[in-house]
Amino acid sequence: YYFNGVALLAGAIVVGVKQHNGSYRCKTLTVTFPEEMLEKVYVGGNGIAYEERTLHYPSFDGVYYQDGLFNGFPRYREGNKNDGSSFEQTIGAEFIYCKEIHAWVFRHENMETALEEKKKNSCSWLLKSPATYEFNLIEVAEGDWNVWTGTIGTSSIAVQCNECWDISDCNYMGKCVENQCICLDDRFGALCEFEPPCPMIKSRAGSGCGVLSLDGDEKQFRKIYNRPVYFKDNMSGEYASSSNPENTVAFILGQSSNDDGLDEVANEKDLFSSQSYNNSKSSTVISNYSVVLAYSGSRWYGSIMPPGGMSKVTKPLEYHAFWNSAYYGERTFLISQVTHDGSPENSEFYQMRERSEYGGYGILVPIMDLEGEGLFYCLADTDCNDESFAEPDDATPIPNQTRPTSNTTDVRNETSNEAVKNPVLKDGE
Repeated sequence: YYFNGVALLAGAIVVGVKQHNGSYRCKTLTVTFPEEMLEKVYVGGNGIAYEERTLHYPSFDGVYYQDGLFNGFPRYREGNKNDGSSFEQTIGAEFIYCKEIHAWVFRHENMETALEEKKKNSCSWLLKSPATYEFNLIEVAEGDWNVWTGTIGTSSIAVQCNECWDISDCNYMGKCVENQCICLDDRFGALCEFEPPCPMIKSRAGSGCGVLSLDGDEKQFRKIYNRPVYFKDNMSGEYASSSNPENTVAFILGQSSNDDGLDEVANEKDLFSSQSYNNSKSSTVISNYSVVLAYSGSRWYGSIMPPGGMSKVTKPLEYHAFWNSAYYGERTFLISQVTHDGSPENSEFYQMRERSEYGGYGILVPIMDLEGEGLFYCLADTDCNDESFAEPDDATPIPNQTRPTSNTTDVRNETSNEAVKNPVLKDGE
């Protein structure tokens, strides 16, 4: 009995040590945050003066990797948005266990919810789990979390282990090698969950022959937030006309029938209005630019960049939707519904208007008339005279799905053709 007891004790010690060292824990996670927004977070510290910013939580979606222990529990740090590896210069967010409140918390060392010490959240939490002593973050994620949006709300996060143990974990679309999925050529994603992206996409509402092209090819392409990047260079802010719609945003938004061109789809506070175009600060950018369509955590953003700006945004290893201000500035004019698909095809898109006045996403104006009708479809060829340039028959929207005329969140009122003013579009509404 003595020797059996010693053997059992030794085995328990070995298991305990391995567990403490993380042998039985997932080393890399993919975290999906709730579609919540904090209108005022204070960013600064470490000798830098605090400034107010708007925090869209899904900007911090993506890979988190285990980096040692904190308070005796695993610490998970945010990985960069191109390949999930550690940041070299950017300070990432993190998940830690906060002993003060006996809960897991999401935080960033340069963010505070208040400047007065007595009003700050314990461990500077932005999200926190229910009180727990659970060692495994994946188990904790299954419950309701508190999220700070200026007040304490309740929401949930999704945490997925990125490691595999057999081919089924790779959706039978790749091999499991050293706990990592090596996907077949026609799949991508941490668990080979996505089909290959379309090399070219065209707007159903657009005018002319302009298309957005994949940054790469179907096997090797640039990714942000584990999604493909699309772009179009050599664009102009000139008002759309029948002679050059593909060189203006009319290739996405459609062409106006009046002399003011894009004023039909914008107003004096928007990016492509005549007032904005004649403003020296704005005209410097929109007289010659690139359009970039990239994922930002839960939505696709359509933005303009200075010439060559696409490479500055997509090629650095440390791109981040929050720290690179994808949400800010006068450069983002297009935003999708909430989606976690691997492609922008068939997602609904909206024009963003008057954000400075209404906050959040401002006024979101649907581009397509039918609910559920995606803006972009896959294109096989760029020849306008070729039949393959036309929209495929199976992409035709289901009839009689017109948008409601009541004050439903962020839809166009079909009677008055005006946008309902609402700061945030909720998924599925």
